[in-house]
Amino acid sequence: MFSIVVPRARDHAEAMGRSIESRGHRALFVPTIAFIPPSDPQQLHQALRRHYDWVVFTSVTAVNACDTVPKGAKIAAVGHATAAALRARGYTIDLIPEDTAFHAAGLVAAFPAAPDTRPAKVLLPRSDIATDVLPAGLCKLGWDVDDIVAYRTVSAQPPEPKLAQALRNGTIDAICFTSGSTVRNFITLVGMPHPSTVIACIGPRTREVACELGLDVHVMPERADVDMLVEATLNYLNTLRNPTQQP
Repeated sequence: MFSIVVPRARDHAEAMGRSIESRGHRALFVPTIAFIPPSDPQQLHQALRRHYDWVVFTSVTAVNACDTVPKGAKIAAVGHATAAALRARGYTIDLIPEDTAFHAAGLVAAFPAAPDTRPAKVLLPRSDIATDVLPAGLCKLGWDVDDIVAYRTVSAQPPEPKLAQALRNGTIDAICFTSGSTVRNFITLVGMPHPSTVIACIGPRTREVACELGLDVHVMPERADVDMLVEATLNYLNTLRNPTQQP
């Protein structure tokens, strides 16, 4: 049995936890970030009641932060988890990137150009610390983008001492990172993990942040998907345990 750290709170990482535990391994939930309401909730509330051609969702947290979707707007989701959260609320997804492009740049690449016959508006509800890749890319396609803070991302409390020590002394097999902010906050709260710990990142941007902060990234799935991240991590760990087994 492998011990794999999911550096998010349990209520935001249930899918990954289930994926790990259903395969017979142990998921350890270590919150590194917390989500809190925006400083001005009325800004989002008002935006959701205006007219938009598209609403673009980049996370399940953004979906949960919105009490509705503007009437008549098409809906784009960055990946399967976000799309599933939207479908659970009864919404139809009009655009999702190809399986290998579940990230901001992939969403821009899949997005249509704005019509040149009228004003064309996109609502982008997301975190206060999100990058400029998506709004900048949509603007280049001719869209007028309202980039609205739907939630703020803040650091969580440090893990309990025993778990923090295990993360530093090499008794944890792997850590699965799902965003750049979880990488940054993990290192701030816990410090650098033991060199023997396998570092897995869900996609290119997360891997880039991890490398910038001095981590050696061992695993990144072909598609930015939670199940594929878990599967790739376990395959790598099994290969380490049995070097004759191919990953």
